[in-house]
Amino acid sequence: GGNTVSIVDLRARRRVGAIDCGAHRRPHGIAVDAAGAVYVLSERDGVMLVARAPLSGRVDQVQPTGGSGSHILSVVPDGTLAFSSNMRSATVTALFPAEP
Repeated sequence: GGNTVSIVDLRARRRVGAIDCGAHRRPHGIAVDAAGAVYVLSERDGVMLVARAPLSGRVDQVQPTGGSGSHILSVVPDGTLAFSSNMRSATVTALFPAEP
């Protein structure tokens, strides 16, 4: 039921920051594009959060998925297209982060 996503330096094996999802709880389905932007689904709220500069700790964009129970996320490398599987509504949503 939390509202943060930890940023971990795998080589150093330590937490180096966190993304604050604000009022959006239960982060699921985390993906990263080739530019390093982080995409997170809020399973509770049915939104995709985008943190373009994740070490800043802030979310730059919130986009509704249109589904219920948004759970798994996939993003193409250039970040122009994302897919959210929504378990409670049994749907898949195509999301366009550059043109919400």
